[in-house]
Formats: sequence, structure tokens, C-alpha cells
Amino acid sequence: MFNLKTIAWKLCKAAKVHVATSIGIIMIAICLVITMATYNFNAQKQLEQQINAMYGEMDLLAGYNYGQGMITPSLYENILSLPLVERVSPISLEMTQMNELQSVYTLGVENDDLVKSRYHFTQNIARDEVVISELLARTLNTAVGDTIMLNFEHYKVIEILPTPTGAEPTNMAIVQNNALKKADEVGLFMLIESSDPQQLAIQLTNIDEQLRIDLVDEYEFVKMNLQFLLVLTIIFSVFIIFITGLLLLSTMQLLFVKLKEQFMILRSLGATAKQIAQLIKVQFTIIMVVGIVSGLGCSVLVVRFALPKIVSLLRLPEASTTYPLTMALIVVGSMGLLLMMYSKWQVRKAIQILPLQLTEQTVYQPLKLITWRTIVVCIFFMLGALFLVNGLLDATGKGALQILIGSLLLTGVVLYFIPYCFQWVITLTLQPIRKIFGKEAYLAFKQLIPQININK
Repeated sequence: MFNLKTIAWKLCKAAKVHVATSIGIIMIAICLVITMATYNFNAQKQLEQQINAMYGEMDLLAGYNYGQGMITPSLYENILSLPLVERVSPISLEMTQMNELQSVYTLGVENDDLVKSRYHFTQNIARDEVVISELLARTLNTAVGDTIMLNFEHYKVIEILPTPTGAEPTNMAIVQNNALKKADEVGLFMLIESSDPQQLAIQLTNIDEQLRIDLVDEYEFVKMNLQFLLVLTIIFSVFIIFITGLLLLSTMQLLFVKLKEQFMILRSLGATAKQIAQLIKVQFTIIMVVGIVSGLGCSVLVVRFALPKIVSLLRLPEASTTYPLTMALIVVGSMGLLLMMYSKWQVRKAIQILPLQLTEQTVYQPLKLITWRTIVVCIFFMLGALFLVNGLLDATGKGALQILIGSLLLTGVVLYFIPYCFQWVITLTLQPIRKIFGKEAYLAFKQLIPQININK
């Protein structure tokens, strides 16, 4: 005597090719989605690290051009009191004489975390201390602990700043702000951290139209990389989700078509709808668990070993191979939930099948174009062609998103018409096939038409 779980397992073994195919496709889908999400996550994180390395925690810079004005204490207090302002660090700027060098770019700063994040020094600077750049240290042949002359005063070198990756070496010195600013001044410009930089920029312009305001998000390096990463993420996400969705849908349909034959026999033997539903749940749970676990393990190997080679081969932006386990589990949980919802839908369909209904599905039923669907598809075709042409003709180089949308719309149109094209081709070639290859070939090709209708 077999229980339902044993019968479900035996049915899986009976359809082992379809079950193995379903497990493999679920594994590939999980692996593709996790790999794509991991690459985007790591690329975004690496870009944020690069931006932080260049600009620190500041969101915008506000002040005056050199020689055109200074920030007064009243203006500083007015800006500091704005609700959108979180932190402010005033900075002075002078061109100073250092030993035998003339016009050395020298900043006067406070010892707060905001300015340290921007210029990447760690020591608190006293009145007679200085931090210098690596190039300036080589030029002056100076090391940490040495004393230099700055505007005819002695300063002790407490730190040497290495040149940031990708930046041009420069002669720069950093001293305490009190060494440069005057009594009635706060500084030449301010580093500002804000909860809403865009809105704060508008408020600062209303306070003083002469203020020069630079948003970190508006810097060319940041804008270019963010736009590129955004387009890349959209392209990868849409195409991989589109491909994996089609793979999963087709394999699940194929699997349930195979299982329907088994359910028809069981229903003929007296199995109840509840028992059929439980059989489907057990079978699909086995397939889904094995596929998801295999996909999770495969994604670890791909991210660790294959992804760097793929990135190098396709010349994509480099990203670390750190495996974000939390994000992977979220992706697995989301896809598992979608698969479970799909299986419940198929369960409801399966338990309503009567034994003779499966035979009726193989009856020749030619596909027919429905008027309203054809109109909608034609509209999509025109929109896709319009987006694609506009994207290709865009001279600014920002047409990638339009090309993506147009390509997806045209791909959908092609996929919609493929079954009809297959049916038309088979119908047109039936008589020539019968004359050339005989009645057996004719019947074999004719049986393809119901399958097109089933798999549409």
C-alpha cells in the first residue's frame, strides 16, 4: 500500500526527464538572477566607495570664488540654522609661500569629521601643524615630523596624504582654519551635508544669489557613472528577468502537461481532487527545493570564479566578488514565492480536469488572430519602432534606455506572432510533404498544430 508521498515520488521518477529539465531550468534561472543582482549590488557599492573616496560625506559645496568674497559669521549662522542642513564645515583658501616654493595651494580647515572625510586626513591639526600632499612632500623632501616654513612661520608636518586613485598629484597643504581666516570671516566656502541637497541648493540661492553651489550629484564623474550603472542595471534586470520568466513558464507548462496524463489515470481510478492537489504539491515542492538549492550553490561558484572573467570579457565596470548572502536569500525567497503562486494556480486547474478533457486538448484547433489583440500588438510594434529609431538617432549618447524599451517591445511582438507563423508554415507545407515524403510524414507534421495551440 502506497501513501500519497510515495506515489508522488514514483510519478516524479516516471517523468524523470521532465523533472530533471524543470530542476535544471529553475537552477539556471535562480543562478542568473542572483548573479545579475550580485553584480549590480557590488557595482553600486563600489561606485559609492569611489564617490566617497573623492568627495567624502559632503553633499554640496557652497561659497565664493577665490577673490570674490568671504563667508561672514552672520551668513554662516543663517545657513547653519536651515532645517535641511545636517553638518557644515567652513574652509579657507590661500596661496602661501612654503620654504622656497611660491603660491602653494593651502586650505584652512576645522578638525571635524566632515572635512576629514573630504580630504582624507586623520590627525587633529594644531595651530602650528600642517598636513601636506604626497607630491609636496617629495618636492620639499620632507617627512612626517619635519618642520617647514609657511608664510615665514614654523609648522610641523604631522601627516602626508597619498594621492587618491584616479586623481592628479598636486601640491597642497592643510592647516588649521585660524591660521588663514581673518577675525570677521568664517572661510571662503563650506562643505555641507544635507538630507535634501537639491532643495537646500535652492534655499541657499535665495539667501545669496552670489553663492557658488556645487552639488556632488552634479559632478560629471558622478553623473556619468550613475547614469551608466542605471542603464546597465535596467538592461541586465529586464533581459534576465524576461529570459528566466520565459524559461520557467515554458518548463512548468511542459511539466504540467506531462503530469496531466498521470492525473487523468489517477482520476479514472477514483482519486479525489484533494488527493490530486496533494500529489501536485509534493511533486512541485521536490522540484522547487532541489532547483532553488542547486541554483543558490551554482550562483556562489559563478560569482566567485566566472563573474570576474565575464566582466573582463564584456569590458563591463569592475565590481568585487563579495557574495551578499542576505540579498541572495531575498531573491530566492521572492522567486520561490512566485513559483508557489504559479503552482497553486496550476493545482486549481489540474483538479478540475476530467479524464476525457485531456484527450480533447489534442484535437486540431487552429489558432486565430483576435482583432483587439492584433490592434494592441500593432500599437506596441509602432511604439517599439519609434523608441528604437529615436534611440539610435540620439546624438547625445543617452538613447540607451529608448533602445532597450524599443527592443523589448519588438521582441514581444515577434514572440506573439511566432506561433501563428509556425502554424501558417506547417499548413502551407502539409500537401507538399504528403506528396514528397508520404502519409506518415504528413500525419506527424499535422500533429504539431495542436501542440502549438497547447504551448502558445
